Amino acid sequence: MIDDAGIFANVGNVDVAGEAHYRMKCDNTVADIHCNGCRELLGWKFVGVPQERIAVLTGRFVLHWNRLLRWDGNNMLYADTNEPLENA
Repeated sequence: MIDDAGIFANVGNVDVAGEAHYRMKCDNTVADIHCNGCRELLGWKFVGVPQERIAVLTGRFVLHWNRLLRWDGNNMLYADTNEPLENA
């Protein structure tokens, strides 16, 4: 798996690419996912996993940490560095 990414069961505010499915080296089929707001590519969704494992299951999402934001109760932060988002 990619070092700068995580696997999630549920995500919100994303669009899953319709016909843009492609196969990975290990025969998993994935589709790109983009932010609903800014259309930034965030990662992909497993749409076909012939040999499911604990974390890699059909319907799970792989998101790049450096593209994710989180709320700390006061500010929006980048998930990978915990630095505040400018102009947020």
